[in-house]
Amino acid sequence: MNWPNPNDYHEAIQNPHICFQDPDLKAGTVACTALGLPRVMAGNFAAVYEINSGGRRWAVRCFLRQVKDQHRRYELLSRHLDKYPLDTLVDFKYLDQGIRVKGEWFPIVKMEWVDGESLSTFIQKHLGNTSVLERMAKHWRARVVNSMQGNHLAHGDLQHGNVLVKPQGQMYLVDYDGMYVPRLKGEPAPELGHPNFQHPKRTPDDYDEELDNFAALVIYTSLKALMVEPKLWQQFHTGENLILSKRDYEDPKQSLVLKLLKKSADATVKNLAAQLEECCQYDVVEVPEFDQMIEAAEDSAGIVGPRPVAGRTSTTTTTKVQKQTGGSRPSWLGGGQSSTSGSARSQIGQQQSGTATTQTTTTQTKKQTKQAKQSQTTQTVVGPTPAPRPRSKTPLLIGLALVLLMLIGGGVWYFRSGPASFDPALVKVVQTLSPGAEVHAAAFTPDGQTLAGGMSDGTVALWNATTGERKQTLRRHTDAVTSLAFSADGALLASASADFNVVLWDVATGQVKQTLKHGGRVNGVVFSPDGKFVASACDDGVVRLWDAQSGQMAKAPLAQNSPVKSVAISADGQTIASGGDDGVVALWDAATGNKKQTLRRHSGAVPALAFSPNGKLLATGGADMNVNLWDVATGQFKQTLRHRASVNAVAFTADNQYLATGTNDTGTVLVWNVNDGKGSGVPAQHAGAVYAVAVSSQEALASGGADAKLILRSDK
Repeated sequence: MNWPNPNDYHEAIQNPHICFQDPDLKAGTVACTALGLPRVMAGNFAAVYEINSGGRRWAVRCFLRQVKDQHRRYELLSRHLDKYPLDTLVDFKYLDQGIRVKGEWFPIVKMEWVDGESLSTFIQKHLGNTSVLERMAKHWRARVVNSMQGNHLAHGDLQHGNVLVKPQGQMYLVDYDGMYVPRLKGEPAPELGHPNFQHPKRTPDDYDEELDNFAALVIYTSLKALMVEPKLWQQFHTGENLILSKRDYEDPKQSLVLKLLKKSADATVKNLAAQLEECCQYDVVEVPEFDQMIEAAEDSAGIVGPRPVAGRTSTTTTTKVQKQTGGSRPSWLGGGQSSTSGSARSQIGQQQSGTATTQTTTTQTKKQTKQAKQSQTTQTVVGPTPAPRPRSKTPLLIGLALVLLMLIGGGVWYFRSGPASFDPALVKVVQTLSPGAEVHAAAFTPDGQTLAGGMSDGTVALWNATTGERKQTLRRHTDAVTSLAFSADGALLASASADFNVVLWDVATGQVKQTLKHGGRVNGVVFSPDGKFVASACDDGVVRLWDAQSGQMAKAPLAQNSPVKSVAISADGQTIASGGDDGVVALWDAATGNKKQTLRRHSGAVPALAFSPNGKLLATGGADMNVNLWDVATGQFKQTLRHRASVNAVAFTADNQYLATGTNDTGTVLVWNVNDGKGSGVPAQHAGAVYAVAVSSQEALASGGADAKLILRSDK
């Protein structure tokens, strides 16, 4: 079989009703130039034509050479994306008998047409517009690269021509010939990508989910540099790159553009250039994770050293912060050993002012974990059993005295054990906090002493819940914070965001412990009761379970058939609840990952979930303006609490008797008696939608909303 050349395709495609058998393409017309000839975009590996059919536009990708196993690769990619869809990839169909050329059938890829411009064209149009380029850089980092890596995908050929940008700035990746999915592990790459964007040492053996780290860094660095100095475009853009090229990577010490970037007045650009220069010296498998490098550059935390690889001694000296993990997997995840390896941010030769490095060692990264299958071992030192202390007689004497007082006084005394009882009639405002942006999430530490708020600008703030004093402001997210949760011991805080990430924070220091990447907007996050694991709800349709120490996936994802808008874990750790965009609530066995029940009553998305502290009730809040209460043991519906607007947040009081709700209504926070279904408003309503409610163990009630206020109330 002689493979068609560009002229062969050009001739055949002028008669769609003859050359195609796909119904859409067969009935379509090919887009033409002013001369009446088919308009084509040709590259090294394929020619792309536009077909208009039935009011829809299709891109037809015709291959210019035969690629071994291409059908299987596209089939594996299609299956992966069916399970983990990404909104930065375009729907496609691989057609083995796609186009007939000179009497023989050849494969094509049929894709939805993206009405956008190439990355280089879009940049050129917006040179000098800092806000547009800044938005592009954020979009590239969070919604393109991190979403791909969060779903264990690599594109393999990130470059100016394979990134299409819509007028509003949304980016889409095209050309999936060289994409990596986990089922292709161990196989060689079918292509090596554009040399002006790829690592100079790349070979076909370099083919895994970390493959895009270098090219992603090249594009991000170019965007950030052009924000600061647009003239770099005229000086270094050739039409086949952005501002960097193959020879810059082959001899980075002599690269003029890298020298200029390293002298930039912008600290981030300077740090990115230094990181890129260093990466050129590494082997491809040693290039650090993309987001890790960006974080280090933006924090001026130094150059991230090479990722360790089994059986190899790196030639680069690095100083890294050790991250030790270990311990057994708790019973709620079904036994077995937890992952003892993780990825830590590394630093070289530079410390933040006033901070001393206390430990320096090589950190085991997830790449090393995959290749070496090694694990660290932690030891628990058990000391001698202390001698028993003499039992005090004081409690007994006090008890007898109280009984005597009751008898003498003739009254009845009630001794209350457990959480304080909540009384809505006594609720009053104790603090009104103004964080400076819309409040989309709120959470208390288990002891009720600290209140966290997550804002629309991506910041997280911590306040003293008694005095209202702001203790810390945490900055890492590049988009709105959607959900917050503290670990049971209050040592860790998890923040979920629309930037496709969950960040785990050390509450005492405010430092980032882990960044958990996802394949879409993350809408909810919650810790397991023992604080060792984190569950997250994502728009890509799955609930992920993470080891809070290593940052690795602890179990297979729980797949829901629609974007997941909320997640909760029962107090006993046995049940995980997830709320879908389609109104379906799923109850999962936390140990096995099996779906136990499906609850159907909502007619819209379910953005709010909460288990009662005693684990008997589940509250589900929906866009249909209803909160439904369910019996957890039986899955039976109990009652509906009707609202006047979409419900955004729900939270039980510690005594299990009341439920607080926040909605899109005129700022009203309601407190409902879950026994009789009666609700009432609480003082100091918001001046707009209420996005967050939280109740502390001390029965303090916090709410945050669109008016950029966080209101703290108490019945004490």
